[in-house]
Amino acid sequence: MREIFRMSYYDILGVESDASASEIKTAYRSKARSYHPDKCSEKTDRSLFDQLTTAYQILIGEESRLVNEWRHAHGMRCLGIPNTAHFANVTEIEDALALWAKLKEQKASEKFNPHMDEEFEDSLGNVVNRKTYDDMRRQGIL
Repeated sequence: MREIFRMSYYDILGVESDASASEIKTAYRSKARSYHPDKCSEKTDRSLFDQLTTAYQILIGEESRLVNEWRHAHGMRCLGIPNTAHFANVTEIEDALALWAKLKEQKASEKFNPHMDEEFEDSLGNVVNRKTYDDMRRQGIL
């Protein structure tokens, strides 16, 4: 069980990747009894029990199961896309790439634009963006 850190969540619990929620729960309970720090007769490392608990919590949740599944995470890394909640229900490569392009475009539009986002205040207390302020100053209004 020392090699637990190199194993997938399914391997940690000893279930197949298509296991049902009840199979995952049964496997967790049996292993948890074996490695629980309060119940175990021999001294075990607390991290082993923590790994079991983490694997169970991730695999039992239907929404988080796909996101945290190592194959999904690896596929996202291979595409150069961060494995965030945006991609939780995405299973097709084309859909992931399209969503990633849309998110990048949205992020670029939110980028700071000094000509539109920088604000200036005139002597009357009116607040305008830099472009409007410069135009008004050139026209002699300010």
